[in-house]
Amino acid sequence: MTYTTFNQQLILAHQALIGVAYKFTSNYDDAQDLVQDTTLKALNNYHRFQGQNLLGWCYVIMKHLHLDQMKNSYTVKSVGDDIIQLSKGCGNSVENIISEREISSVIESLPTRNKEIMNRYLSGYKYREIADMMGMPIGTVKSKISESRIQLRLKLKSYI
Repeated sequence: MTYTTFNQQLILAHQALIGVAYKFTSNYDDAQDLVQDTTLKALNNYHRFQGQNLLGWCYVIMKHLHLDQMKNSYTVKSVGDDIIQLSKGCGNSVENIISEREISSVIESLPTRNKEIMNRYLSGYKYREIADMMGMPIGTVKSKISESRIQLRLKLKSYI
């Protein structure tokens, strides 16, 4: 596919992308921003598009961008069912600043491989996606996440 054809198909997909983005964000302005970021990333990575389904490819890009945005709006979505959920939007009280630093510090203190896996897990990737990215069996990914959760629970016990 030529770059010109790619651009034309991307323009045709714009309205569909707006609809998907709105379902992600529930806000028209945020949806517009997400589509713009998706379009820019698609154009910058044109050479990587190898399929026939441009809309599907853009959807995956949009999903990952949205997950990244969600990750940035929450310090920790959930480390486990019993770990707290901290939001940057919950104020800048001393407790929240300390908690965010503490959680970041604990995640950084994990062994390198566990830290990489845990960061991807917290970014919203599924076990299979992490296993494929890291080139390891899915069971190993689940095991590493479980080990990391236990370490986080122990080190963050005062916050639970």
